[in-house]
Amino acid sequence: MTETEQPSVALSVLLADPELGLSQVTGPAEGRRISTLGTTEIEAPTPCLVGGELLLTAGVGLPRDANGIDTYLQRVIAAGVAALGFGVVPV
Repeated sequence: MTETEQPSVALSVLLADPELGLSQVTGPAEGRRISTLGTTEIEAPTPCLVGGELLLTAGVGLPRDANGIDTYLQRVIAAGVAALGFGVVPV
């Protein structure tokens, strides 16, 4: 690892760990590396993102319409989020 590389773990390693109870819904896991974890319930988290995040949300602050969700996803993808996780337990 060089000075500019952040420590990271492959997304596939996290998905394969049965103790985490994760389920992949869509998108490729291959080549995705998680360097940090972030949680958010704000509608526009991109100013706080640096890339490589596993971004977790319960969906409380997400837009309520399909166009708003698409915009949210486009923004977090453009910010370099490696994976987006949704909590499934009611808030």
